[in-house]
Amino acid sequence: VYVAPWCYYCKKALGLINILEEKWADSETIDFIIIIGLDREKNLRNMADKMQGEIYFDPRGNAGRQLGGRGVPHWYVLNSDNKVLKHFGGYYTPVEEHLRRLGL
Repeated sequence: VYVAPWCYYCKKALGLINILEEKWADSETIDFIIIIGLDREKNLRNMADKMQGEIYFDPRGNAGRQLGGRGVPHWYVLNSDNKVLKHFGGYYTPVEEHLRRLGL
């Protein structure tokens, strides 16, 4: 998932992101990765403090552009070769809807 500190819906999605990260924490087939971007490093770190798991910073938004996303939050499913298989933008509840949209 790609999020930004200034994004209202990204902040709303923090609970969902933590639920999904916890769900796959011990998985041998699924890696849940969080990319926080499009802001100053201080703000990226402050947002990361509210999350758990594998987190990367992308202050200039390069990764988001390379993945082909538009807007935040943006969700991606990549294969083992890092090819984007599925992606969509937005924030949805409940968790089951996210899993369905991700094809999981």
